[in-house]
Amino acid sequence: MSTLRVNNMTNVGGTASTYAPGHIVQVVQWRRPATEGSGQGTLLVTNSSSFSTFMSASIVPKFSTSKILVNVSFYVYNGSTTASSGESRILRDATYIDGLTYSSSYNLGNTFIGSHMSVLDSPNTTSQITYNVQGMKSSGNTLQFGYADSGGTEHASITLMEVAV
Repeated sequence: MSTLRVNNMTNVGGTASTYAPGHIVQVVQWRRPATEGSGQGTLLVTNSSSFSTFMSASIVPKFSTSKILVNVSFYVYNGSTTASSGESRILRDATYIDGLTYSSSYNLGNTFIGSHMSVLDSPNTTSQITYNVQGMKSSGNTLQFGYADSGGTEHASITLMEVAV
């Protein structure tokens, strides 16, 4: 059995940072903790059929070959007794990269929908990237994106992980 011991590693390009493929280089997270009080922590209340941004986070990749794993989690609330539907999507700066369509087809009030999106993006840059999460109402009544309930149990977050390739 052999043991490799080193004090310092330098990659072929001469920089000190060396990351094995698949390793996490850096993590950026924006998280809105749950807020007490009905709807007090809601990020977007909309009755519009146009997309609006309600969460974003930025990262500066260390390597142009890296991939960015984007994880998004939030709740959508329909407080109406009428069915409603909506959409959410993730943008890299202004470029669409992933989306989710959901429907609150229950004819009951206080309908919560847990929304979770995950996408592995290949931005091919070392410049700052901003990932935006947007939502809109497709039909029905007002929807609340990033809703925090009166018990303070709902949160919203966007996590960006740079993955070495």
